[in-house]
Amino acid sequence: MFMWQHGGDDYAPDLKSSGYDSPESIKAFKEYVEFYTKHNIPKEVPFFQAFSNGELFYMLQYQNTYTSLRSAAPQIAGKWSMVQVPGVYRDNKLVRTASAGGAALTIFEKSPMKKEAWNFIKWMTDEKVQAEFSRKVMATIPGSIFVPANRNAVLNLDMPKEDLLLMQRALDEGSASVYGLVAPRLRRRYLQFATQEAVLEGIDPEVAIRKAAAEHNAEIKKKEIEYSRFISNLLKQQQKNK
Repeated sequence: MFMWQHGGDDYAPDLKSSGYDSPESIKAFKEYVEFYTKHNIPKEVPFFQAFSNGELFYMLQYQNTYTSLRSAAPQIAGKWSMVQVPGVYRDNKLVRTASAGGAALTIFEKSPMKKEAWNFIKWMTDEKVQAEFSRKVMATIPGSIFVPANRNAVLNLDMPKEDLLLMQRALDEGSASVYGLVAPRLRRRYLQFATQEAVLEGIDPEVAIRKAAAEHNAEIKKKEIEYSRFISNLLKQQQKNK
């Protein structure tokens, strides 16, 4: 979130090297670390309990926390609200970018049922179908939330209108992690390690994030070799099958 808001990302624009050591990412990481080292926010807290009893007045959580609070914390009903994440001013504009992504529906190139698959995708992502599907999921699983893939369907959920509009704005301003040779779950561990070093061990944040970038770059190189070998073998196999 901090990286995106400051203009950084996990990868450099060409996707061939880490973006963790860009000036924007370094600035974002320093800002994030200072929340713990300078402003002394709790490093570990039972967020649901702490928010319910007033110990924690603000928290950044996934959307499922919204319905969990509504169903499991009736004692604070009407005393809290959902807002967009804090942002930063960049180029005279308030940037509130946060994570917003989903699953992909794909059709295989050699599928014998491309037309049928496309019709299913169009039906599944239709505004009415998405709204109804989301409502049924939330009705079947109390305390759950299912954000529709169709943007317009968001406004048809059984939730307060002001919350739906806010959720829609968050989706419009959100971003998804770019996919490179190193998958998000794997590369984000380097950020976790850097955070632990900077917050818990007192290492200079810039040193920690540059180390994370170096480790990320090393993993990218490994994947380049690994995938080039796989692609080479695949092409050889295709030649044999001709």
